[in-house]
Amino acid sequence: MSVSGTEKILDFCVNTISGFERFVMESLRINLPGAEQFQVESDRRHGRVFFRYTRTPTTLLDLTPALSTLGVVSRIGGITVGSPGLDRISEGIRRADIKGARRLVKVCNPEVDVDRFEVSCTIGGRHRFSRKDVNQVVRNTLRYEHGLESGNGQPCLRFRVRILDSKCIFFVQLGQRRHPGGPSEGLSDVMVSSLQALLELRREDVVLCLNCQDEAVAALAVASAVRCRENISLASGIEVKSCAREIVSSFSALPFLGQSISCVLDGSTKFDVYDRLNNFADALVPGGIAVIVFGDFQAIATTVQARELPLDILAVLPIYIRGRSFKCCVIERLDLVSDNRGILELQTIIPNS
Repeated sequence: MSVSGTEKILDFCVNTISGFERFVMESLRINLPGAEQFQVESDRRHGRVFFRYTRTPTTLLDLTPALSTLGVVSRIGGITVGSPGLDRISEGIRRADIKGARRLVKVCNPEVDVDRFEVSCTIGGRHRFSRKDVNQVVRNTLRYEHGLESGNGQPCLRFRVRILDSKCIFFVQLGQRRHPGGPSEGLSDVMVSSLQALLELRREDVVLCLNCQDEAVAALAVASAVRCRENISLASGIEVKSCAREIVSSFSALPFLGQSISCVLDGSTKFDVYDRLNNFADALVPGGIAVIVFGDFQAIATTVQARELPLDILAVLPIYIRGRSFKCCVIERLDLVSDNRGILELQTIIPNS
């Protein structure tokens, strides 16, 4: 059981799409100076990046790869499966640094009422108590030991309790939770921002976005890595965002001029895999990358082999969105097509459990 008397939260966690956590960690290393002691973990619900950060906490509100950013208020060990485990949680919350949590949230958002709270809980493991039991214990402890009142729908402290086997982490949320996107909603800015560490976009790159949310296109548009030009050297009828950067986001652009696209981000599910891959093979420059986030891997692999397209599957990344399993396929446009080069050795990246 940990006890903090510093009244300042220094440990944080970023929740992201499960499978993207290592990309998010690299993004934080680059874009969050001063962050250290990184650790990653994932399950079928979220990927998580834990880190220590001693600088201005308001900076953490602008982390685009984050579904949510949380301060680690307390870590509680020794959680047994029965009622003594609930007692252990109650004692840990009683001794937690609630003053530090209130101060942190108030600095990040002065409008929040830090005298009120909401709480939610997730449990992993074979415990005999339920989420309802944990929520009740935590609520009682926060009320009677720390003098907090129920939020009743008001902007207030949002506490999260995560129990995994014998360990419990007590978080406080900073800012708002963000939507992960999905096949029906399209690629979100969280997805696109998470993938930027993989894509390594340069100023001369031209990016095609299919089934991407407006926020995702905007995330690319403000990236310093993407070159800004007045006009785009592609076929007529292409919808270009008002930022005038070289980002295309419409199926009406098909087909493209040959070898004119550097990178494709494809989250579509309603269009034939072969038609899309054939267009990507024509449109991508040699060495260009297509990332098909909701791809049916078997259909993609079969199409590349059967049609002898000048494409090479570099990696298949399993991801989970709200507990549902998807694949993220990374494909490279080859320079030449030869009989002895179809799909090269497949590298599968599997997140740690």
